[in-house]
Amino acid sequence: MGGEDVTEQEKREKVIGELELCLDDAVAAVVPSGTVQDAIDLMKAQEPRVMTLEDVLQLRFNDVVYFEMVLSKVAIPAIVIDVIDHMPDGEIGLIQFRHIQEPTNNADLEYYGKTWRCWTSRPTEKQRQAVKWD
Repeated sequence: MGGEDVTEQEKREKVIGELELCLDDAVAAVVPSGTVQDAIDLMKAQEPRVMTLEDVLQLRFNDVVYFEMVLSKVAIPAIVIDVIDHMPDGEIGLIQFRHIQEPTNNADLEYYGKTWRCWTSRPTEKQRQAVKWD
């Protein structure tokens, strides 16, 4: 699996290098501001990162994230069903996901970052292991 990480990184570096060599008008067709740096920044913004609790609270129906449990070996794609930031009894809320392992998963917001977390896009195993849990 380590070879895949290097290959992915090499692909990213190649794409970034090619973007740096693009003509401004070619980039302008893809990036409205038309600068190479904006295109590079856009690509870097799409790198996988662990979402903050504040990010998670902004999720809405049908948003897609990569859901990871502390004991799992992967982050799996999950679709947001609902975000309930506070329960009627005053308890901290939950977020409901649908993913391949369970038709509906109620993840308790109180344990975000401790037993489960969300990624903005699919992380590699190396990326997952590099980000420590709370």
